[in-house]
Amino acid sequence: MFSSINFSDFKKNILKSFIFSGFLMGLISLYLYKDMLAAGIGRISMAKYEGFDESTLNPLALSYGGALSLMLCIFEIVFNKYKTRIYKVYLYLTITLSLMMFFLGASRGSLIAIVFSLPLFVLYGSVKNKFKFLAAFILSIPILIWGAIKTGSSIFARTVETAETGDNNRSIIWNQALSEFFNYPIFGGGIEFGIYPHNFILEILMATGILGLLLILPVFYGGFKRMNRLIKVDKDYIWVYIIFIQGFVQHSFTGALYFSVLLFLPLGIIYSQKK
Repeated sequence: MFSSINFSDFKKNILKSFIFSGFLMGLISLYLYKDMLAAGIGRISMAKYEGFDESTLNPLALSYGGALSLMLCIFEIVFNKYKTRIYKVYLYLTITLSLMMFFLGASRGSLIAIVFSLPLFVLYGSVKNKFKFLAAFILSIPILIWGAIKTGSSIFARTVETAETGDNNRSIIWNQALSEFFNYPIFGGGIEFGIYPHNFILEILMATGILGLLLILPVFYGGFKRMNRLIKVDKDYIWVYIIFIQGFVQHSFTGALYFSVLLFLPLGIIYSQKK
């Protein structure tokens, strides 16, 4: 769908729809999980062990949704020169709600998605924007640490633990997917027959072999090349790049290729012929 529309005509609507959806998700999450947030449970999936009986959203949905909304709001603050005062308040409120979701979900992958998105502001920003962003980044570090402590989020503790000891569960399923690929290297063995790789590249190799990988790699490589070229023409492609990086990181650690919307939505925009 996104490859069939004119990006120049609809880019503001698309971006504002993403941010508004993050705002609504944040409000609903605050309403549903305010007690869990106040209890400092570390991660929303641990609520059942802290005496909360109600069902919750998948922590990955909260964490990645918060990370994406956060980065898109920062883009608007840094690159949109024509913001009204009300719109600024709305963006900062959405950032607050996004951080709440990010802390509640406490996903290590979403933290990596944020880290990989941040260099875009330095690479493609003006000199003034570079300094503005770097100053805001330095000032935000103590706020993030305070927020994690205040909410009891385990995001940083889980990240440090993974860096020190590795993620054994991921390693096991990744090795299983690789073994299946080595058994059927040309055409692959099948799609999720008891093995759920949690990595879209390994899924492609496992399911469709080298042939499938060779078919899809040019799509991603061409997308990266076009992205860099189009940003020089229109800075709004930076937020498209942000979505693509968020999707690329997310589906390197979780999800499946056939519902990886955040990968193919930005690619649709990039490959659109209606510029």
